[in-house]
Amino acid sequence: MPTPPGESSSQRLIAACLAALLTVLLVNGAGQFGFIGSFIYLVVAVPIGYVFMRFTFLSAIGAVALAALVLFGMYGVSNPLLEYLLLFATPSLLLPFFLRSGWRWDQAAALTVVVMIVLAGSIAAAIALNEGTTVSAFADRYVQTQMELVRDALAPPPDFSPEQQRQLRQFIRDLEEWLQQIYPAIVVLGMAAFVLMQLWCLSLLAGRHYILPGVSFVDWKTPERLIWVLIAAGMIVFATDGLIKQLGLNLLIVLLLVYYVQGLAIITTLFVRKHVPVFLRIPGYMMTLFLNPLPIIVAGIGVFDLWIDFRKKRIKGNEPF
Repeated sequence: MPTPPGESSSQRLIAACLAALLTVLLVNGAGQFGFIGSFIYLVVAVPIGYVFMRFTFLSAIGAVALAALVLFGMYGVSNPLLEYLLLFATPSLLLPFFLRSGWRWDQAAALTVVVMIVLAGSIAAAIALNEGTTVSAFADRYVQTQMELVRDALAPPPDFSPEQQRQLRQFIRDLEEWLQQIYPAIVVLGMAAFVLMQLWCLSLLAGRHYILPGVSFVDWKTPERLIWVLIAAGMIVFATDGLIKQLGLNLLIVLLLVYYVQGLAIITTLFVRKHVPVFLRIPGYMMTLFLNPLPIIVAGIGVFDLWIDFRKKRIKGNEPF
């Protein structure tokens, strides 16, 4: 990965320092804004990832080391530093590495998620082994800890009737059981969201400095054979029970995310054709993510695109929009 032409060593040094400073600010901000902080976490890897894409691997490594050093000076060996090194430093280097190595952007994103899963699983296994327990028990305990926070947040008001309080407690128990079943899928979805956000930001920042290998997002499709894996996962969920059903359910949820991304590509195609301004596209994307049942509808559009081809240009006068 050669140094891009026209970039001086002073430019690389300044960019690395600024990226490290911005990374530290994002890590601190994410930890102080509660729920909103979850969205800030999604872009923590972007500044150093951009330095890697535009400059060199050594510039990015230097930025990671500087950010870690500043966090160590602020907090010592504590959660902010460890979370940064374990959760954010790796993807900030991995995704640009795969992209600059010539992998298509979808392949690079998938590889980054796989490496992050292996790393997270290895860390969880090491912690479980040190505590004399299993990875499954460790995950269950983590879910229970998070659910205790949910119980505190959803504590029934004093004016709730005994029946309403009973229903709320039952809802929380059902939610806890559901989360324990799909926890592996939640981990994968979280990592995938993190990597896809990093990828999207890198594409916005590219300008004339670099290109992301692969097809344009509006033309992106999943491999056609993947539909059979989706169908098989659905059949496992409805036809089996126990551990096999749980595995099928987690696989189904992860595959629906893949088809959700394809649905977003179709929606982006419509936005481009209709010349929808960017300030209107962003609320549209947010609605497809958070407004029930739009996420399922968007994933369904991605699934049925295999047969209907929503992006095919219609004869003028017969367009659906």
